[in-house]
Amino acid sequence: METKKRTTVKKLTERIKELELLVKVSTMISSMLELPRLLEDIMNIAKRIVGAEACSVLLVDKETGDLTFSVAMGQKGEEVKKFRIKPGQGISGWVYEHGETLLIEDAQADERFYGKVDKDTGFITKSMVTAPLIVHERTVGVIQVINKASGGFFTEEDMQTLISISGPMAVAIDNAVMAEELKESNRQIELYSRDLEGMVRERTEELTKANMEIKLGQARLLQTEKLASIGQLAAGVAHEINNPLSFVRSNLGAIKSSTDSFFEIIESYGRVLEGIDSPEVALAAVELNSVKDKLDFDFLKEDMGELLSESYQGIDRVTDIVGTLKDFSNIDRADRRRQNLNKLIDTALSVLESRVGPNVKLVKDYAELPLVECLTSETNQVFFNILDNAFTAIGENGLITVRTKSGEETVFVEITDSGEGIGEEHLGKVFDPFFTTHEPGNGTGLGLTITYNIIKRHGGEISVKSRPGEGTTFTVEFPIRMAEETLEGVLSA
Repeated sequence: METKKRTTVKKLTERIKELELLVKVSTMISSMLELPRLLEDIMNIAKRIVGAEACSVLLVDKETGDLTFSVAMGQKGEEVKKFRIKPGQGISGWVYEHGETLLIEDAQADERFYGKVDKDTGFITKSMVTAPLIVHERTVGVIQVINKASGGFFTEEDMQTLISISGPMAVAIDNAVMAEELKESNRQIELYSRDLEGMVRERTEELTKANMEIKLGQARLLQTEKLASIGQLAAGVAHEINNPLSFVRSNLGAIKSSTDSFFEIIESYGRVLEGIDSPEVALAAVELNSVKDKLDFDFLKEDMGELLSESYQGIDRVTDIVGTLKDFSNIDRADRRRQNLNKLIDTALSVLESRVGPNVKLVKDYAELPLVECLTSETNQVFFNILDNAFTAIGENGLITVRTKSGEETVFVEITDSGEGIGEEHLGKVFDPFFTTHEPGNGTGLGLTITYNIIKRHGGEISVKSRPGEGTTFTVEFPIRMAEETLEGVLSA
């Protein structure tokens, strides 16, 4: 029984770790559009989840139609990147062409296997899982994990894990490509406007206005697709975890009840034996006490209780993680609810928990708030975006303060960071699409645009105060009740 219980605890611990990694995948997809970093981070997580020796991402070269290795991790990874795969060529080309996931135990024996990569690099491919990256019924590439690190074969569970990651990953890739295309379009329009400003001022203003409307619409589209991808992932994770969680909790309860009964029976035997005046019984009592001493009965009883308690704590941790992910990823746009904004802020902070390092101080100064009428998923996104920027601003050292207060008809949330601050010349642009003070490749400039649009569609206000060297403060004002015309605009957006 002890071995069975420890095995159960071990499996539960592994599922907790796997779930936490999937939560990180969701968080990355929600907060990043920088393609190279996104692909490497997600595939590194996928490699750890399924226990693979190597993994790769192949994307389509628009000019040639070939599949190229955008990411190749593991032994010979850098050498692999020089290869190009034709559609239909090898296992990855077959998956790209047919749009189907393959789980192959012996790749060398598969007639679709393309052996040139192994031959030229010296790498030996054994077991593998390859999944297509499909968005809007269009395949944009494939992802694959190769060779189980333990020496065995990949399982159906490994394949389902890769499929769960491939959907939102494909959406994120498509969004990142669209964002880059929009940036280039914006750059071309700005150049065109600057060259012809004196001759076509009026026409340029019209084009600029139209371009802004397109970018705002695109920002809303990106937000919707990101939330949708996270929602799909959360639903799959919750379904996968909640079912085994219920019977694990039930089994632990039965084990605890049985264990308590066994210990009570053993102690009762001891008391009975000690109460009978007989040489034979006395000898039996001595033998019983000897066995109890040999097995360290008192320690075993105490340790059993502690192990069961830790198991229950692990189950509670899984339940909390699933709840946080479902709260953050609720994408039902028509779900208007009255919410406590303090709770929604805590939900966003839970998703960003890994950003709170040992030298980062987080202060929460919450007032008692009335319930606010809002769309939960969009309001979660507001607080996540602002807090994510705050953690980025302070890096590994600094202070973030979150204050809330209420007025007669509104609720205020104030988020302050101790970062470097924003120059006066940039303050008026922080909510513009694609504006960012980060280095190229770090940040897309859409987070605060999305935040601004959500707040405005709720009938609220957002403002920013900052000075270089003194940090930044964002103040968000939400109406306690949404006006009907505002609600109609939100639901139709």
